[in-house]
Amino acid sequence: ENTTKNAVEHFFPGCFIAGTAGNAEDLARKIIANGEKEIVFFCGNKRLGDLPSLLNHATIKTDAWVVYETTRLENKLSKNYNGILFLSPSAVQGYFIHNSINTDTVLFSMGNKTTETIREFSENKIIKANFPDKRKLLWEAISYFEKTN
Repeated sequence: ENTTKNAVEHFFPGCFIAGTAGNAEDLARKIIANGEKEIVFFCGNKRLGDLPSLLNHATIKTDAWVVYETTRLENKLSKNYNGILFLSPSAVQGYFIHNSINTDTVLFSMGNKTTETIREFSENKIIKANFPDKRKLLWEAISYFEKTN
């Protein structure tokens, strides 16, 4: 939980974090409400443009620092699974390049954009985590299968 926030606090002790949230829209609202005029945010090379767009619309200058690169893995799996957890849209895209799923496989998603990407490839049941945190997503899957067994 709060992996990015914890990393920023570790590498930039004493810094001011304008806000954390589960998605770009909620984060933009917090930053705007704080009255910020300029921010730096840390992201990957495949980041979505939602946050900068919302902040620029509110005339808040944004400086994005790319701190990691997303590499899409395209592995072929030979096993069928009861559930698959997806943490990002690129993970969904990479999986479905060489793989298909049974109609009863439940898909677990971390975030709205990941859910939208899953829907491009599958009509299977999707369970979305309430907050984008990999541990919470894992608990969603565990809870789901405990209830169904």
